[in-house]
Formats: sequence, structure tokens, C-alpha cells
Amino acid sequence: MKLNGFSAPESAGHRRGRAALATLTLVAGFTMASSEAALAAHFSNGTTCDKGYAAYQAAGAPLPAPEAELRLVFHQNAFRDIGGQPWTDTGTAVNIYARGKPAPGQQISDFCRWFDDQAKPSTQHYDGGGPFAPGIDGWAENGIGHTYTQPGEYELFAHAIDTQEPQKAWSDRVKRLIYVNGRPLASFTYSPTKPKPGQEITFTSTSTDHPAEMRPLKSYAWDLDGDGQYDDGTQPVVKRTYTSDAPVTVRLQVRDDKDGRPLQPAERVIALTDTAPTTSFTYSPTSPKPEQAVTFTSSSTDADGDRIVRWEWDLNGDGIYNEGSAASASYAFPRSGLFPVSLKVTDERGSTSAISRQTVSVVDPPAAAATVVPPPATSAIVPSRSVGTRSTSTTARALSARVGLRSSLTRVGARFRSLTVATIRGATVKVRCKGSGCKTRAQTLRSSGRTLKLTRFQRSYKAGAVIEVLVTKSGSVGRYVRITVRKGKAPLRRDLCLKSGRASRC
Repeated sequence: MKLNGFSAPESAGHRRGRAALATLTLVAGFTMASSEAALAAHFSNGTTCDKGYAAYQAAGAPLPAPEAELRLVFHQNAFRDIGGQPWTDTGTAVNIYARGKPAPGQQISDFCRWFDDQAKPSTQHYDGGGPFAPGIDGWAENGIGHTYTQPGEYELFAHAIDTQEPQKAWSDRVKRLIYVNGRPLASFTYSPTKPKPGQEITFTSTSTDHPAEMRPLKSYAWDLDGDGQYDDGTQPVVKRTYTSDAPVTVRLQVRDDKDGRPLQPAERVIALTDTAPTTSFTYSPTSPKPEQAVTFTSSSTDADGDRIVRWEWDLNGDGIYNEGSAASASYAFPRSGLFPVSLKVTDERGSTSAISRQTVSVVDPPAAAATVVPPPATSAIVPSRSVGTRSTSTTARALSARVGLRSSLTRVGARFRSLTVATIRGATVKVRCKGSGCKTRAQTLRSSGRTLKLTRFQRSYKAGAVIEVLVTKSGSVGRYVRITVRKGKAPLRRDLCLKSGRASRC
């Protein structure tokens, strides 16, 4: 007997009577089929469907059957049709409806179905619990849901039974194959892993097909804006830039070459907030002198654990961060006073810190008082009425003078940006220049009590050039400053006292 294009066994009794027609609309795929022997061994626990099947198997004598048509069909939305074969995905519940029209005097007591993917024999059949009353069109109907959890090709056996006494009847048994597609597993990564607003993010699918199949993936559908619509990309790699700092939920759906949908879409929440680094720094020496090199060292940190990749120093207080681009920087202040120093840093995600400021106090070293030792006292022999010794001693005061220098390093030496002398009114200031770069060899000025700006000497010098500043005034110990230009280092400065035209330690 041909049943909807598939063969079912036909007994002699069935041929003599009007055999019931059983129809299954099922599918084909790859094989995990059970055997007839396994089915026969299963129906042995005494239930109604078991007895009907056992009688069917043992039919050697004519056996009556319901003289009516029997159909077992799937609900129209249970399976999809691809290439002329309906199939389903793992995890999808399919509803299998049995419809039968019993002959007069007969009824359909049970619709018996057997699924070979069930784990326990006791659950591998279904007793419909009838009888099922026909509707106005004469058809009785019963449905059962079933979910396949693993991909493969499965057998489905079914028949209908009339359990009324004295003469029981059953339909022919039919068998069809059901194809179940393994669902792919959706997943993806994104880079950078700690994005910030305004930064482009690359999303990359790492999805795979079901492990039992591993077929190629056919399509990708992205929801990048979190609106629940998968209309933001169809490639395995997509990019997106977010301007808001609000977190966004990104989802991905994939299908394999059989159009299987994932068990669930891949979903990840992208956090776009970023904590800016905290700026701090130290410096040494903590009480520098004028023209003494001071080393500044960043001690900045980032609460997110991000690397700090850029340092910007303002060491001369002009508001421009161009005196250093590394974690440490060096600077020599030209004169005594209070000088602001600022630092700002940027982390690897582009977040810039608030500015950290400190004030560096630069102090002139104390000037030692110079003492002029008078020559030894002389004595003379005088008449007896006038005998005695007379001696004198004088102490010269150190001249108040301050020489200020502001410079920057060049490739071959240094550039003097400012050279000043502040001293008392009436003091004489003499400047001498020796070596490469000297345009003016010497200049002598008299102080009016205001700071003198030695503009002739504000220029670039090569290493080895020497600038001497001599500040003198009658009756006072003068000042002598010697500045030597060096390559790759701040100019070397030496302050001495000037006594009787000779420079010496104060």
C-alpha cells in the first residue's frame, strides 16, 4: 500500500476490508533512524497502543480495520519548507495533529505515535486517551506537541485504534523520516574592549553552527542601536560610533545554510563611560636655587587601569604645555621667586585628566658677609710722655646684586632668552662674553636702582661659550657670576664674591 508516496505494510485482512488510509507529512535529513525491531521491542508494556501494535505485528489471520480515512498531519506553521522538504530546528516545539473519519459503528479510541529521539521507552509512545468525537464534518482530531533537542534524522511511527468490543480495529501503521536542523550558536566580540563616546567600535562575529553539524553560516543580522530591530548590518564584521555615553545593548542573529535560527541571539551591553586619569607629580630638589636643574616626575594614575600614554608639561607658567611630553621633565628657573608648574595626562582611551598645579619656590642662597682683614697694627717708640699703640680695622659689606637668567636648550648649546641684573643705585655692571656666539664682547652699565636688561646678550650660544657678569661698588664686596654654556644640559652657573678685583668664594 502506498500512503502519500510512502509504503506501509498491508495485511490480507486489510486487503479484504476497506483499509484505513494513514498519511504523514514529515521530512527527510541525515540518519539517526531506529529499527523495526526496536519499535517492536518497545510496545510491550500492556497499554492500549502496545496491544494494538502487537496485534498488528502478529496478524496472520484476517484482521479488521476501521473502514475510514486516517490522516496524521503537521500544523501548517509547525515546519518550514525548503527544497520541497519540510523541516524544523532543534528547540522548536512542533504540533502533530491526527485527523480520522471512523466508519459507521466505529470510533477512533487512540492515536498512537512513537518518536525515536526519546530517551526513555516509557515516554516513546502516546496513548490519545480517546475516544475522539467527530466534528460536524465527520472528522475526529487530536494534536500533540513534540520538541527535538538534537539535530538528526528521526523516524516517526503512527497508527489509530478502535478499542471497542467485541471486535477491535486499527489502521495500517505508517513511517516517515523527520529532519531536524541543528541551530547555530551566535556570539561576537568587540574592539576596543573599553570604548568611549565618539570612538569607533568594531564588532566581529565569532558564531558557529551547531557542534553536531558545523555547516557554513549563511546570514548575519545586527541590532547595533538596541532598538530590537536587526537592521544595522549584514556582514560578519561591522563598525559603529556612539556619541552618547549611555550603555547600549548590541545583539546578533545568525542563520546557517539551512536557514536555522540561533537558539537565542548573542547579546552584550557595551559600556561607554570612562573615568579620566588623576594627575599628580613630584619634583627634586624641593628647594631649588636659580639656574639649578629641577626634575619633575609624574605620579599620575588611572582608576580604570588604563595606561597613561601622554604627558604634557607647562614648566614656565605661560599656559602652553610644550615643555615636556614624557613622564618626567627637567627645567632650570632663571631667578628666585614663586613659579607655577602644571601637568595634564591622557590615557589610552583618550580621556584627559584635570590639570595638576604646584608652585615651586626658588630661593637665592644666603650671601656670606665678606670681612676685610686690616694689615697688622704698627707701633713706634715715642718719648716717655707719649707711649701707646694705635690700630684700625674696617669691615666691608657684600654688595646686594641678583643676576637672573632664563634660557632654553638648543641642538648645539643654549639660547639666553633673558639676562638681567638687579642691584643698588650707583653700582657698576660689566658683562663680558667669550667663545662662539658672542656678538657683543663687553658692555659696562651703571645701575639706577632698577633691574637692568642686558638685551645685547640675549641670543644663542654654542657649548663652551662663557658669559661673565661683574657687579662692583666702591666700599663693597662685589659679585661675580660666571655662566658656561653646555651641550644637552642647562648652562652651568657659578656665583662668587669679588674682592680687590679678584673672584673668590664668598
